[in-house]
Amino acid sequence: MNTLIQITPQLIGTQKTNSVNARELHQNLEIGKDFSSWIKAQIDRAGLEMNVDYIVYAQKGENLSGGRPTSKYILTLEAAKHIAMMSQSKKGKEVRDYFISKEKELQALTVDEPLVLVARILETVSTQNQNILTLLQERNEPRQEFLYIDKPNTRRMHHKLSNEERFIEKVIYILKKEEGINQTELLRRTGKRKDDKSGIKWLHGYDGIYWRANVGKYSSSYSYSLIEEEVAS
Repeated sequence: MNTLIQITPQLIGTQKTNSVNARELHQNLEIGKDFSSWIKAQIDRAGLEMNVDYIVYAQKGENLSGGRPTSKYILTLEAAKHIAMMSQSKKGKEVRDYFISKEKELQALTVDEPLVLVARILETVSTQNQNILTLLQERNEPRQEFLYIDKPNTRRMHHKLSNEERFIEKVIYILKKEEGINQTELLRRTGKRKDDKSGIKWLHGYDGIYWRANVGKYSSSYSYSLIEEEVAS
């Protein structure tokens, strides 16, 4: 796939993460609105947090028309995917699919010893799964399938974020029972408000990994469906 937008490592807050220049994203989405107004609206609409989802700094000497210097916005790759999806256009889907494809390439490049890495993940996941099952049994809650541990070499793991893991499991469980649920209803069923920033961030962050957001042709909202795991023969 040709390079649409350059993806580079960038320190955002305290984390070094893959990131993109928001102006490049604006250009590739073919937005008619001026960049300054557009990016501020997207940040507000997506509930993005400075130094977590993006950083901004002034570019001195680059405003050829004079006046105040222009601002450079750097977005995390997850934030850029979210904004591309919110554009609800063919171009937005193209850009989002490009990000997902490049993300997979980058992840593959960072694995020097894949078999050793998979073995370590399997060992960690086995212990983690047992701890989760024990916790559910203590609470007398129904046992669920923990789909995200089935293929650790293709699933991104975040062991330190237990609330995030619980959210993933709830969404998977809900979508296995009923697909086509919109974002507001899906958040409600996981016990979160429709404007909950963490829930929205996780929903879009794992889009294309565990579930898929489907944009309606004549609707400004989108529904979710579960991505089925391939079973090895």
